[in-house]
Formats: sequence, structure tokens, C-alpha cells
Amino acid sequence: KPEAPDAPVAQQKDTGESLECHTLWLCLFEEMCKLGTDNRPEVRNGVVRTLAGTLAAHGPQLATETWSRCFKGSILPLFRAIMHPEGAEKSQACRGSNTPASTTAAELIPGVVLHHTRDTPEKQWNETRVLSLAGFPRVLRLHMAQLAQSD
Repeated sequence: KPEAPDAPVAQQKDTGESLECHTLWLCLFEEMCKLGTDNRPEVRNGVVRTLAGTLAAHGPQLATETWSRCFKGSILPLFRAIMHPEGAEKSQACRGSNTPASTTAAELIPGVVLHHTRDTPEKQWNETRVLSLAGFPRVLRLHMAQLAQSD
């Protein structure tokens, strides 16, 4: 009898399908982690929201090993990269050495009007940090039991 499509991976029989699902989840999380430090704030913020939302919604379907690898290989590295103070400096360094650090995003892109609360790269990185501080602890709170089993 085939497994129900929404059956948790942890409860599925050890088949190629569950291994494939495990691999796909990890691949997805790794790619999202790479985009989580993108210089474009819309991309970064979208990744943080999507990763946290996906893990909150689909966490019960993940096997313990998947949780462990996702946490250690995606969530923690992404959280560290976003929270590290050099994250904002990295985006400023991409502008070039001739651009002063006080230059706003609206000055860099003609015709773009940004609200004053989001007009510098540092403020945009702070927005990403706030989203991370809201999303990742929620995931941990919801799925702490699964993470505790992985150790």
C-alpha cells in the first residue's frame, strides 16, 4: 500500500522516495541559504520569510536527520551571516570605494524613491535582521522536540 503523500518523512518506509524527498528539502534549504545574504534586500527578506514559513509549515514532515542537517547547514549559517555586523559592510563594499558609506539607495539608483526608514543599506540589513529574529525563533519554538532528537 503506498504511503499518503502528506505522511511525515520520518514515518515513511525507508524507500528511495523518502531519501529523494530528504535530498530535495536539503537542496532547497541550501539554495535559500545562499540567497539569504544577497545584496538585494527584497531577495534577502523574501528568503528569510520563505525559509521560516516553509519550516514552520512543513517541519512535521521532515525526518530528524533532515532537521539536523537543515539546522546546522542552513539555518545557523544564514542566521550568523545576517546577524554578523560585516553583512551590511559587504553590501557597501559592492558599491565601490568611490561611493561614500552615507550614500542612500535612492541616490545610487536614479528614479527610485524609498521611505527614509529604508534608504540606506544598513537600514535594509537591519530589516532583514528583524525578520530573522522573528522567523527563526518561531521555527525553533515549534520544532524544538525534533531538533532535540537529532543530538
